[in-house]
This record gives sequence, structure tokens and C-alpha cells, in this order.
Amino acid sequence: MQRWEYKTIVRKREVGLFRIGRWDMEPKELLAGLGDEGWELVAISPEASALGTQAAGVTSEELWIFKRPAG
Repeated sequence: MQRWEYKTIVRKREVGLFRIGRWDMEPKELLAGLGDEGWELVAISPEASALGTQAAGVTSEELWIFKRPAG
């Protein structure tokens, strides 16, 4: 039976009443490096802000889940 190991990364950005910040990391370089190590991105789980009407529903955090064969 195939066994897997998992890795998670949390990507964040500040969301305020009148401001939506930039993400704390850019995915292009990150994904290339993880791919070279054998990691496969299998899911992204977003979390939306609930602050006021200006930022309601804006994604403020993402949980990235990766897997690769254990061994």
C-alpha cells in the first residue's frame, strides 16, 4: 500500500476595514522548490475575512496542503 507524507503551509495577508494587504509569500518560487523536492499541491483551503462590509469575504489566509510518497 502506498504511504504518504504531508506538509502544510499557511499563506496570510492583512485585511482591514479599508485595506487589503499583499500576501506574505509569492507562490511561483515556493512551488518550484517544493516540486523539485517531490511535493505535490493537493488542496488549498481559504479563510475569508469577516471585517465590515469593505473586506467581508476577502480571503485573508490560505492553508496549502502538499503530499509526496513516503520513503
